[in-house]
Amino acid sequence: MDTPLNDFLEVYQEIQKSLELKGFKVYPFQKMPNSYQISFSFRNIDYEFQIRLKDNQFSIDLSDIINESILKKVSDALSTNDKQPPISPKKIGKKKNLNTKIKPSNSKENESSELDKTKRTPSAADSENDKKNIDLSNIAAISISGHDNFFGPMVISSVHCNEGNLSILKRVLEASNDNNIETTVRQILQLCAHSLVIMGNQSYNEFYLKFQNVQLVASWGINRVIKNVYKQTPFPILISNNLGSKRLIQHNLTKDGLNVFYVDKKIPNHPATRAAVLLAKHHLAERFDIMKEKYKITFPLGAGKKVQGTAYKFVEKFGKNNLELVAKLNFPLFEELEKKKDIRKTEAT
Repeated sequence: MDTPLNDFLEVYQEIQKSLELKGFKVYPFQKMPNSYQISFSFRNIDYEFQIRLKDNQFSIDLSDIINESILKKVSDALSTNDKQPPISPKKIGKKKNLNTKIKPSNSKENESSELDKTKRTPSAADSENDKKNIDLSNIAAISISGHDNFFGPMVISSVHCNEGNLSILKRVLEASNDNNIETTVRQILQLCAHSLVIMGNQSYNEFYLKFQNVQLVASWGINRVIKNVYKQTPFPILISNNLGSKRLIQHNLTKDGLNVFYVDKKIPNHPATRAAVLLAKHHLAERFDIMKEKYKITFPLGAGKKVQGTAYKFVEKFGKNNLELVAKLNFPLFEELEKKKDIRKTEAT
């Protein structure tokens, strides 16, 4: 996209004003390979949409916003505004092919210079992170779900836990079962400071094009949820045993002025960890249900043979160009599908 930045800045500022008047929090835009991405939050959950240039006009692509109520609020905000001229958002149902080759996720050739820089200068917090005894009475935990699935989004959640809500949160989690997940999720959201970043497939793929590294994509999302939770209630310790570069995350925390030690440690039974895992998995399952309803296909988890069969079935029904709407294109399976000239009917079992 060779659009002059000044032209886009005017559009961004107009959109920002429109959304903020309706109660949304708008973040600085990200320049992606084929679009500009605008991220925003509502009630501590992050969303994003794309701005594209077509026929010398900007169009607003809201297809990443699957939540119907949020989609309506955003559409209304961008369509009507008493204080400024209206913007006419255009929801694009079909997205053009990404024109940059994506390397497989196991490629280590293109590490980010920012990640290299943090490796040269170890964080001052490293010695704290190596301590055996960590105070777990006031922490936030991170969980990532969906990163190892070919289909579906990547969901990153963070939940804060302290002495004020620890005992209640324990009871909520102990009472949780497969039949009352929705109730448990609502109770966690009411009890705890929290944040969610749900990276839909289009957003995930464009971020991967930008960073060429899954850890860096995850690190970006982790830092977003950390900052969101920290603004609600500061905490001294962050724990996670998921994707993401420990040094890059700590570097960005320090750079942003957050006095937080990032501990890359597995503490699976801590209530904050269990709550974060539950939130991430719940919202991932919701997205899979939405995909199933939209495409009338049951999308399996993982990246095995059953997934390959479903991928063939999807391509046969909707075409290769639309695979990026439901799948992560850094997986080797996508490259295999790209090479096949003809895909015969394959039923997913």
